[in-house]
Amino acid sequence: MVTNSQESLSEHNLAFIACGDKYKNYIGGCSIMRNVWKYSIAGQVIFGPDTLTELPSCLKKLKVNKPFIVTDKNIGGSRIGLRIKEVLAGFDYVFWDNGIPEPTTATAIAAAAVLKEQGCDATIGLGGGSSIDVAKAAAILATFGGNPADYFDENKVPGRTIPIIAIPTTAGTGSEVTPVSVLEDEERGLKGGITDNNIRPWVAIVDPLLTLSMPPRVTAETGIDALGHAVESYIAVSSKYLPPDKDYIFGGSTELTEVLAEKAIGLIAGNLRLAVFQGQNEEARYNMSLASLIAGMAFGNSGLGLVHAFSFPLAKRTHASHGCLIGLMLPYVVSFNSTACPLKLKRIAELFGESVAGLSAIEAAGRGVAAIKKLQEDIGIATRLREIGIKEEELPAIAAETIKIERLVRGNPRRVTEANLIEILKAAF
Repeated sequence: MVTNSQESLSEHNLAFIACGDKYKNYIGGCSIMRNVWKYSIAGQVIFGPDTLTELPSCLKKLKVNKPFIVTDKNIGGSRIGLRIKEVLAGFDYVFWDNGIPEPTTATAIAAAAVLKEQGCDATIGLGGGSSIDVAKAAAILATFGGNPADYFDENKVPGRTIPIIAIPTTAGTGSEVTPVSVLEDEERGLKGGITDNNIRPWVAIVDPLLTLSMPPRVTAETGIDALGHAVESYIAVSSKYLPPDKDYIFGGSTELTEVLAEKAIGLIAGNLRLAVFQGQNEEARYNMSLASLIAGMAFGNSGLGLVHAFSFPLAKRTHASHGCLIGLMLPYVVSFNSTACPLKLKRIAELFGESVAGLSAIEAAGRGVAAIKKLQEDIGIATRLREIGIKEEELPAIAAETIKIERLVRGNPRRVTEANLIEILKAAF
C-alpha cells in the first residue's frame, strides 16, 4: 500500500504485509510468511545538482505563506545563504541564523519563540544535521508547545507538526529523511533524541552542489557518520526478532533497508577519501550526498546500534564532534559484533574492495573491520578515546549510561551486558 496524501501519517508509510495464516498450509507453519514490516520516509525527496531551485514550488504546493529558515552564521554568511535568498525572492520569510554545532533544548526554544512571534507556518532546516534537528524541534514547539525534553524518546509527538523542509549542506547525517532530532538538555546534563514519525520532513531537497564548500575536516567527520549509519543499519538485528506488539519507530533491518545500506557503504568506500582530499571533485560530492541520503533512508527505519548509543554519554565528556565520536567507535563496535554477523561483514569487506577469496566467514569479517579502520585513519578521524580527552576511570560510568539507551542498544546484532560495553571501551581507549 502506497499513499501520497499530506493529510495524515499514512503518507510516509509503505506497508508490506504478508498474511501468515492464509499461507500456513503451503509453508508448513514456517514463520517467514508472517514477516511484517513497515517502511517510512520523508513526504518527498528531491535529489540532484541545483535542486535548491525547487524550493519555491514546494512551498506553494504545501501552501506555506511564511517559512522560518533555521541555519547558522557560517551558512548564513556564505554563498549558500545568499543563494537561498535569491531562490526565495518574492517570498516573505524569516532567516534565523543562530544555530550552533551541538544544539541544545534552549536553541530550539529560542527558534520556536521567534517562529511564533513572526507568524511563520513552516520550518526549513538549512545546513548540517544540527540545523535540521532544530528545525524539527522548533516545528514541534510551534505546533504543540512545551519543552523539547518533553518529547525525548519514542512516539511522544501527538500529531503532525507544521511543515518541515530539510535542505542539507553536508553529506553525513541523513537527518533530511529521518524521524529524529537530537538536542542537548543542558539542565539535565544529557543529550536526548526525539524519535517520532511525525517529524519526518515533508520535503527533503538534497543538492550536492551545496556540499562543495565543506572543509576537509567537516567532510571527513560527516562522511564517517554516514558510514556509521549505513553499517549499523546493515548489521542491525532483523525485524523478525523484535517484539511484533511493540510500536517501535526503529523496527530492525529488513530486506529493503539492507539493500539501501549496502549501496551506501559501497558509495562511501569509493568516494569519501576523494571528497576529503579533492573537495571540488563533483562526482565524489554527488556520490557522498547520495550515500548520506540513502543511509538515512536505511537507518531511519532499521535503527542503529551501540556506536550511536556510546555517542551520547561520550558527548557529555568531550568537545569532539558527533561524527568524530561515531568514526572513533565504529571499528571497535563492529569488531565486537563480527561473531554475530560475519557474512554481512564479509560483504562489507568486498564493498571496500578487499579480497576475501578462500577466507572463512570470520576471517573475511576481520577484513571488513580492518577496511573501516583504514578509512578512519586515512581521513584523520581520532582512533583512541584518550585522544579526545576521555579518562580511563570514566569508562564504567560511560558503559552504565550507554546500556540504558534502549532504543539503540536493542538494535545491536549481538546482545550486550554492561561488562561487554566496558570491554569495548577499553579496546577503544
